[in-house]
Amino acid sequence: LAVGRVRSRSPFDDFGFFGSQKQYKRYAVTAKPLKLTVSVLPDEGRPAGFYGLVGRYTIEASASPTKVSVGDPITLTIKIGGSRYLKPVQWPALEEVEELTRDFKLPSQKASPAVEEGLKTFVQTIRANNDKVDHVPPIPLSYFDADQGKYIVAQTAPIALEVAPTKILTNTDLEGTDGGQVNRQVEAIKEGLSANYEGPDALTNQRFSPLAAAVHPGYLTIWAVPLAVLIISSLVKFFTRTSPEQVARRRRRLAKSKALKQLSTIAEIDARQRQELLVSAMKQYIGDRFDRVAGSLTADDCCEIVASATNDAQIAAKFKDTIAACEASRYSSARADLDAGRIDEVAGLIRTIEKKSR
Repeated sequence: LAVGRVRSRSPFDDFGFFGSQKQYKRYAVTAKPLKLTVSVLPDEGRPAGFYGLVGRYTIEASASPTKVSVGDPITLTIKIGGSRYLKPVQWPALEEVEELTRDFKLPSQKASPAVEEGLKTFVQTIRANNDKVDHVPPIPLSYFDADQGKYIVAQTAPIALEVAPTKILTNTDLEGTDGGQVNRQVEAIKEGLSANYEGPDALTNQRFSPLAAAVHPGYLTIWAVPLAVLIISSLVKFFTRTSPEQVARRRRRLAKSKALKQLSTIAEIDARQRQELLVSAMKQYIGDRFDRVAGSLTADDCCEIVASATNDAQIAAKFKDTIAACEASRYSSARADLDAGRIDEVAGLIRTIEKKSR
């Protein structure tokens, strides 16, 4: 709470301006205690169905449909209102209404109620037990009216019903006519449904045979198709299977063609990458042709392998010098361009190695 103002010094005091600030103080106010008088609910006149509702409440009910047969479902809707506090309102004790349990079948399960527009709604399905039932009996609601100081039992109005008896169907009702007459009519027909057959000849042998089931078209599809797929897949696997030795032989056999194919594409690559691709193709050829790991080969390794396979130290030296020159060019400040002549030279070396190493 602001209680006054306090003058404060400001930079503009030399020019004749003065400032001030509000002064505040905090106060606490305590309300006076309220006295409550709590009365005990009286035992006198307390209804049997009372469970603690205090205030004023209303109850109403409706049923649909009202014209049914014995055993047909009837939707009973009960709405309770009249008070702002509907949370304590419980399901009406329908099983305690003697007339209701006598004339109707009540399910044990109950749906959760819903609160809408100031009313708490309960929905239950009931079924009439006999065709003598002509109404849904009143449903009570007990509460204590604090203004009147007494217990009140509100009730719904009876709901009129028309319950028809359930018809028991006989064989004649289901067939629609006398059985003997039907037989005579069927025997008289000579086309379409020709006659009613009697005796053992009218029976069909339905004995189960595993052999007959195996060759039956329906069963044949079930077991033959998976078996055919298994056989075909086994044959394909058998004829296409490869061993490590076969893989290695195929790798050696295709080493030259694979390397020449790689060399033919180097001229189309960016000039900055040609040196690196040429070295990679040369090492890959040595690795595929002589069962080595291309990534671990050096220029000296390639020289030793080629010299041992071809007995030609000159070819091995050229192969080594080409790799060394390309690698040196990759890491030098001024890179030399790789022309088509150098690529053709490497292709010739590979062809020569291939011929002499056989």
